Amino acid sequence: MEVLWRIYKTNVAPMIALLHKPSIESMLLEARAKPTVDLEPESEVLIRAILFAAIVSVIPLQCQAAVGYEHDACIQEYQLAVERSLTRANLVSSNDVRVLQAAVLYLLCLRCVSDSRQVWAEAAIVVRVAQRQGIHRDGQNLGLSPFDTEMRRRLWWHICILDMLCSEDQGTDTQIHPGMFDTKPPRNIDSDFLAPGLIDLPPPQAGFTDITLCIIQSEIMTSLAWTGKSFGSGSNPSSLQKEHEILPALAAHLEDNFLRQLDLEDPVQWVIAVIARLTLSRASLISHLSNSASDRLSMATDDESFNMALEILEFVSLLQNNDLSAQWAWIFKSYQQQHVVALILSELSARPISSETDHAWDLVKAIYDGWQREKQNINSQLQEPLSLLMERASISRMKKLNDAGL
Repeated sequence: MEVLWRIYKTNVAPMIALLHKPSIESMLLEARAKPTVDLEPESEVLIRAILFAAIVSVIPLQCQAAVGYEHDACIQEYQLAVERSLTRANLVSSNDVRVLQAAVLYLLCLRCVSDSRQVWAEAAIVVRVAQRQGIHRDGQNLGLSPFDTEMRRRLWWHICILDMLCSEDQGTDTQIHPGMFDTKPPRNIDSDFLAPGLIDLPPPQAGFTDITLCIIQSEIMTSLAWTGKSFGSGSNPSSLQKEHEILPALAAHLEDNFLRQLDLEDPVQWVIAVIARLTLSRASLISHLSNSASDRLSMATDDESFNMALEILEFVSLLQNNDLSAQWAWIFKSYQQQHVVALILSELSARPISSETDHAWDLVKAIYDGWQREKQNINSQLQEPLSLLMERASISRMKKLNDAGL
């Protein structure tokens, strides 16, 4: 348990900051001090979700060293343990926030190693349980303590992140929308500075904290994903103009308030900066494609879209292949950007051989081969079209190289 907790703090907590680490430390100390006493179901399920998250985050060799078992078998065993504990803790009717925290942590990690459709279905239950527990209502308005208010905010916004990721995986609308909650985003404070007995929350810290990534994601969701049915779907001039104005304002806001303060020599902060820029680049591409729909045949438009898509895949490659961020590669593998890969493959079939298309081909092939090698669960609706696009682009490239005598 101690080894996996250390792994969790290194590999998981920097990316998923919904737990209060000092409280978890106390819970684990109590469990170790009384090994013969059964844990209450609420503590048991949270501990098991933490252990599952740690197992998901390691590579096979690390798993063997940490627990002495093969990685895939270990994931299945710990997954089953969490699911049984969720049943014992009665997730659907429980009023204990620890059970909901366990479910959210479990699903955010399960999404990286399992069928995204299962996670999508179970995330719907989590949203309903959160509403029943009142997590969608800000604790300050309910007269709750500053500590409980802040931890509920962190939990709710990680539920929003889970909902957003699941909707993107399945190509559906989000369950959560702004009109259904008033829970504020978390305050930019390290969890080490939070404690149950606080009379007032400390003021927001300048620069990086362990919750900064979640805050950036909440800012992006609020500005882009919830501005309408979906960002990039505007079809009239006024909505297109609104989208055109939102992106630069959001980028400037994030730059001024967060990104500029990050120390890019620190691996965690470098990762946060890349994730933020990746997300903004993707939003720019979506907006650009929507705005230029009536000008689809313009070569300048196609070139700009192609370069934007290429920039996104370069960010993905940076995250997945940088040694400094290797301990978080497990979660980056879920940043698949399949629609962006499809766009690049379509363009490669139509473009002549050049240094630019050579670079694009190397990049997209490395990403696609990685999916196959890792046996990642590509959205079933996209699996066959992506395979066909890859085959077509490969055949087209071979023919062009042969014709050029290369």
